[in-house]
Parts: sequence; structure tokens; C-alpha cells
Amino acid sequence: MRCLYGRCILSAKVSVTCVITSFLNSHYITECKTNYHHNFRVFAGQRTYYTTTTIPDIIQVGEHQFVETKVINLWINMMLLSWTSATNCARLYNLAIGGQRPLPNTPVPWQFSFAVTSDQVYDGFTILSLLEDCQLRRQILTVPHGGPAKERFKAAVQARNNRMRLYGQPELRHHCLTCTRFFEGKYLFIYHFSNGKLELILWFYYREPKGICCSD
Repeated sequence: MRCLYGRCILSAKVSVTCVITSFLNSHYITECKTNYHHNFRVFAGQRTYYTTTTIPDIIQVGEHQFVETKVINLWINMMLLSWTSATNCARLYNLAIGGQRPLPNTPVPWQFSFAVTSDQVYDGFTILSLLEDCQLRRQILTVPHGGPAKERFKAAVQARNNRMRLYGQPELRHHCLTCTRFFEGKYLFIYHFSNGKLELILWFYYREPKGICCSD
């Protein structure tokens, strides 16, 4: 017989307009011993994120903290375009949008802070990037459920970085005389420096670049 236990927890959602207090339900099913949360399910100490055709609009970045994907993308672009640190991303949000100011109908007292932290910015950046990577590859994101976030996503981030080192970004296949510098020779070798050793990881037949640069 299937038994379902529901648990209502207090939470705070960071949106593009303000911080919103809310109540969140999680469900545990005894038959499959699985705990279902907003973005993921937990079974045998492993957190598996739900597979969807689109990235969720709201991502859980802490035990009681949720952030709209629009806000996370704002933080990512601030880091990329203006070199804004995670600390200053949090500060700007708290000062400009109102991380310290609850809505008028917020229950008092509320046990969680309304201020965004740099750890939540980093966690949002990591989770959203990994979800987009898995969606692109049609894979499922599975990480350990326990421990700090920086350790929870460490293996998944390292695996993605290794794929980027080996296969590169899609722009890697673009080559022209304007964008790329080539060395003459029959073969082109790619080396990777790790632990004090220079290792050959890829080689292929050299082809003379042709065509007009896409930036022209």
C-alpha cells in the first residue's frame, strides 16, 4: 500500500521585483522511498533533477530559498559583461530590488532572512548552468543530496569542464585566417598540461583554413 506524507515548509522566493514569502510542499512516498521536491527527487542519498523540455522558471538554491531563473540569468550576465562578483551581485539585488524589505502581507516574525547571499548567487549559477548543459545533451542531472553545495556539484562541474576541454565549444569548429592563428605542418597537435606533465590529448590532419570570417 502506498503511503504519502506531505510536509509544508517555509521558504522565500527571490524574484525580479522583490522577495516573496511562501509555503512549499514536499512529498515522501514510502513505497518507493522517494522524497519529491520542487525541482528534484531524492532517493538513496542521490538528488535527481526532473527532466523537462524547458528550464524551470524557479530554481531551488537552498533548503528554504528559491530564485527565479530570470534573476539567475541577470547575475550570470553581470559576471560576464561587467565582471561583477557574486558578492556584489547579491548586494546590488538587496539594495536595488529590496532583498531586505518584505512584502506588506508577510507573516511576522519570519524566520529566514530576505537578503540574498553570495553563496546563493554561486549556487544558482552552477545549478542553472548544469541544467542547461544536461538539457542540451539530453541527460539527467544527478548529484549527492547531502553535504555543502560546493561539494555536491563538484563532480558534475568537473565532468562538464573535461568535456569542454576535449570537445570545446561549438565555436571551436569555426576557423578562418582572421580569427585563428595556425602553425604550418602536416598534423595539428593539442596538448593538455596537468600535474606537471604535458600530455597529448588530440591530434588530427591539418587542413588549410578557407572562407570569410563571420565577423566581416
